[in-house]
Parts: sequence; structure tokens; C-alpha cells
Amino acid sequence: MTSRSIALLKGARVSVLSSLLALILYYSLWNFYLHPASASHMRWLLWGIEVVPLMAFSPAILKRQPRAHAWLCFVLLLYFVTAVLSMMTPGRMLSGVIEVGLCITLFSSAMLFIRWQARARQT
Repeated sequence: MTSRSIALLKGARVSVLSSLLALILYYSLWNFYLHPASASHMRWLLWGIEVVPLMAFSPAILKRQPRAHAWLCFVLLLYFVTAVLSMMTPGRMLSGVIEVGLCITLFSSAMLFIRWQARARQT
């Protein structure tokens, strides 16, 4: 394994972890501060629906399991669809753009991590 491939793999890993954390923080801020639901139990329910699936992947992502990264990408497609829909909603364009950007960043970095880790294991 060359030093370039090690650097690419580390960069993809940092990008995956930071964008996953950013997406979790975005949904937390959105549900509790930026656009809270009127009832407090609804805040927690909406937060759980949005954040728990992302957090469920965290242990496997931390263990660098490529299959978990691939499944995260499948789940992110649902987040991407809702982000595009919210981007088209009047009054939510900016938050939708941020959400789409975070989803694209996490998806791309997870896919690159899978690819570069497979190449590193071959050599």
C-alpha cells in the first residue's frame, strides 16, 4: 500500500466521520432549535426518526466495515429524497440545500472509502 493510498483512505474516513456527525447535528439543531414541533414529545419522536437510523451505523462505521458504509449509502438515498423535497418547499430552500449538501458529501465519501479500502486490501 502506497503512502498516497493511505492518505486517500484516511481522508475519506475523516470525511465520512465528520459528515455523519454534521448530519446528526443538523437534524438535532433542526428539531430542537430551528424548527421545533409544538409538542415536546413530537420533537423527540421526529428527532428519533431522523437521527436513530444514522446513529445505528456509527459502531460499524467506527470499525471501518465496508458493508456498513454501503448500507449507509442506501439509507442516505431516503434522506436525499426528503432533502430535495424540503429544498423545493417555500421557505425551506436554504435548509434543504444544506441538507442536500451534507447527504451528498456523506454519500460520496462513504463510496470513496469503500473503493479505496478495497484497493488497499488487494495490495
